[in-house]
Amino acid sequence: GEDVYPKPGAGGGEGRRCYPASDFMSREPSGSLVVQYFKRSANIKDIVDSFSRYKGKAELIINDDSRSDYAEWAKALKGWDGYLVYSPDVHEIRGYNRLTKLADSELMVYLQDDDLGARNLDWLSKAKLLFDSFPDMALLGGFRGRMDFGTTMDSRKHLIQGPKFGVPSDNPRC
Repeated sequence: GEDVYPKPGAGGGEGRRCYPASDFMSREPSGSLVVQYFKRSANIKDIVDSFSRYKGKAELIINDDSRSDYAEWAKALKGWDGYLVYSPDVHEIRGYNRLTKLADSELMVYLQDDDLGARNLDWLSKAKLLFDSFPDMALLGGFRGRMDFGTTMDSRKHLIQGPKFGVPSDNPRC
């Protein structure tokens, strides 16, 4: 929340202060895309490119839990609002918690390093509309899911091809 970032005159001492990115942006981001990443460098460009329709509208916050691939992330994130954080060896939930504290939007989208945004759908605006229409709603699940067990490994993407569930998709990436 805003109280995490003390502003001048808000009390809290005269030392170094942190401000939310929205203090320097013309508007609040429409969403915060929060990604937990671990050594899947082949996915970096695909991850960032799949959210290109939101560049300048949403912020992209990455936790590189592997302390790797800085050059690839720096190149892919050029022009994006957000953060690249190196917070290695923390549990995934703690990583998401830390990234959420950096976020500047009310709408959080939690992603893994093998998730890609649907290029043909404006799902972020649809999610915002659902939250606005149902103010008591606190959580919205994804379109489809995948179980991470099995024996078939996709070595190109470094993930297990487990069974998928949810609404059938015409997207070949799902």
